[in-house]
Amino acid sequence: MKTVSIKKGKILFKSVSYSCESIFDYMEKDPSSKCKTNKMIWLSENEERARSYGDDIKYFTVVKELTLLDFIGDDCNYDFSSSLTYETIDSELRGKMSSILKLIGGNSKLLYQSQLLYSLLTGNNFSVGMQLETLKSILDTINENQKGDYEFVFDDETVRQMKVTPDGKSFKMVLDEYIKLGEELDSDKKKLKNQRLSIYVFDQILLKLICLNEGLDGVDNDIHGWYIPHDSKYSTVWTEIVNGETVSDMSEIALFNASEKILVEEDSNRKESTIIKCDTEYRASLKKKRERNQKKF
Repeated sequence: MKTVSIKKGKILFKSVSYSCESIFDYMEKDPSSKCKTNKMIWLSENEERARSYGDDIKYFTVVKELTLLDFIGDDCNYDFSSSLTYETIDSELRGKMSSILKLIGGNSKLLYQSQLLYSLLTGNNFSVGMQLETLKSILDTINENQKGDYEFVFDDETVRQMKVTPDGKSFKMVLDEYIKLGEELDSDKKKLKNQRLSIYVFDQILLKLICLNEGLDGVDNDIHGWYIPHDSKYSTVWTEIVNGETVSDMSEIALFNASEKILVEEDSNRKESTIIKCDTEYRASLKKKRERNQKKF
């Protein structure tokens, strides 16, 4: 396992129409589990990358140094504990999420399902060809249109129809797009490993599984999520189509328990704060604005 640190004070970006207050109000719901999806957030180190999803940008300041899993590279392996079982998970993972996991790992143990999902999405120990065959197998399963043990209807939608991306693409549409892309790759590219593949609903489940895994067996790495750098040297063959544009920059910071409270020193006093803070303007811009106003007087 390889980790990276995001330093206190770093500014991160997200395109989102909701106000800062409503984002954290939503995170505060159901405080019983730090691993619930409402406490997750995806951020970017690069404002341009964030703007690929829209121009309503929020600026997040890191209040506490964050330890994140390095999600890219030959040594990005992550081991799930044998103590991670369907008996030790929270209620959210049961039902829809566990049924989706069965698309990948069948009726195997949660440990195996988790490891397989990790390999599919990171390309760790998985070639592009293996990722492609897994996607085809998932599509074949949902095309069979049989409920069986999978319970393939949720909220009056089949798994094929279920919206699985922030821009509302159906599961089948995302699978079709990736399979078409994968089949057009040449043999050399199909041999590549460590190629990030992102399907939002799978990303949510994996982030949740990592959160649930942390702290098991008495081990606490103080991990808060994963990290993919904004690096021109790294791109993935599994490009995304976002708002009609092809995006190969998969850089991101994915956090769980983003509403965690800590005590911080401020003006010689200790006060409670979340580990990230949200603003509608870049703090550097705010500082310059205050300096300009002071000069007027």
